[in-house]
Amino acid sequence: MFVLPAVVMEGLGPMKALRRSQALLRDRWSSDDRGVLGTGVTFALLFLIGLVPFLWGALGDGGVAAIFASVLYWLLLTVLWSVVHGILVTALYHYATASEASLGFHWQALNHPWVR
Repeated sequence: MFVLPAVVMEGLGPMKALRRSQALLRDRWSSDDRGVLGTGVTFALLFLIGLVPFLWGALGDGGVAAIFASVLYWLLLTVLWSVVHGILVTALYHYATASEASLGFHWQALNHPWVR
């Protein structure tokens, strides 16, 4: 999870960054915490909303405009998810390394970020 931040912020190579990421996760949140970050679940549900105009365009009377709108919606949603996920991972990395919340997050939210 923290491989890229470890490479960028600490100048580690890929294998050392992988081990550093595993150590940060284990030390900060222990191996007992299992789950995923909630951004993927939220954006997957938002992604499904785009199926309505897509299917309407493909199977109904919506035509090419509805299909185009769905594809554009999915592209914008993908960009938005990438930004939101990057901010969350950066905040979690900072919390794991410096033991303080940043970017407007509260430490209690960062202490238990996983959705089970």
